[in-house]
Amino acid sequence: MQEIITTILVSTFIVAATIFSLLKFDKSKLIASYSFIILRVLLGAVFIMAGATKYSNDPKYQKPTQIQTIEKLSEYQEGGNDEYFSLTAYMDGMKHTGFAYDLLAITEIIAGILLVLQFTGIIGALFLLPITLHIFLLHLVVGSGETYELIFTGVLFVANLLVLLQNPKIWSNLIWIRPIIRKH
Repeated sequence: MQEIITTILVSTFIVAATIFSLLKFDKSKLIASYSFIILRVLLGAVFIMAGATKYSNDPKYQKPTQIQTIEKLSEYQEGGNDEYFSLTAYMDGMKHTGFAYDLLAITEIIAGILLVLQFTGIIGALFLLPITLHIFLLHLVVGSGETYELIFTGVLFVANLLVLLQNPKIWSNLIWIRPIIRKH
């Protein structure tokens, strides 16, 4: 239930920030800039919490034994629940590597902290872009049967793109390099 409420709130805020950024009035530009700051801080907080919960004592986030994984997968396979089978196999496989799940958690925490800080927000959003894309594509392709999870991960990906594309002047030098030699 918390995830559904969070999805609705973050989605509403992204839509409002996008509408304010498209308006051309001076007051709306000020509102849009504050909206992007709040969006960046919210996105950072979401990923700090997501990374921190991977280290919680909740059994959902703990590394299961191989026997528990096999029992869970055989239960899903017998029940015909292919979405949960694939998602469980993927997530438990990450946990069993010994480093991939921890690396994901540490990266989410560091990128979330970078997003919350004012001067490193773009770097944090850039670090999070492949993570949010991966999470969104994982829910889109593998799925878990829950529509709100797909919507929430899509909202996180769009929010990350909005934070990255907030200031196009930053990216213009990377995309278009002016020639050094000029013809007279």
